[in-house]
Amino acid sequence: MRLIKGLSIALVAVTLISSIVAVTARLRIKHDADRITRASYELFQQEQRPSLDNVRERFGDKLKQTSPCKDVGCGFEVVVSNRLLARFHLAQFATLKSMFWVRNRTVDENLVEFWTVRKDGGGTLAYTDAKYCKG
Repeated sequence: MRLIKGLSIALVAVTLISSIVAVTARLRIKHDADRITRASYELFQQEQRPSLDNVRERFGDKLKQTSPCKDVGCGFEVVVSNRLLARFHLAQFATLKSMFWVRNRTVDENLVEFWTVRKDGGGTLAYTDAKYCKG
C-alpha cells in the first residue's frame, strides 16, 4: 500500500514538474521568436543599410555563419525552434529563421522564414524577404 501511495505521489510530482518545464520552455521560445522578428524589422526600418556589426549587436552569439565569405558575400542566420517540445509531443514542430546575406560587411538581404508541421502531417511556410537597395 505504501509503495502504491509513494508511486502515485512521484507520478504527480513528475507530471507537475514536466508541465512547469513545458510552459517555461514555450514562454522562452515565444520571447526569442518575438525578439528575432522585432530585431529583423527594426534593422529593415533603419535609414541606412545595416552592417554586419549591427546584426551581430542585435543577435550576439545566436547569429551563426552559414556560408564562407566570397566575393559575392556570405550568409548568417539566427534560429529558434521548439524541436525538444515537439520531440516529446508537447507541441507541433515549428521553427523561425532570420537569414542575412552580407557583402562587404553590409546586409544585402534579410529573409525571415517561419515553418511548422500541421497535425495532419503537412507543412506550412510563411516568409518575407527584405532586399536592401543602394538608393
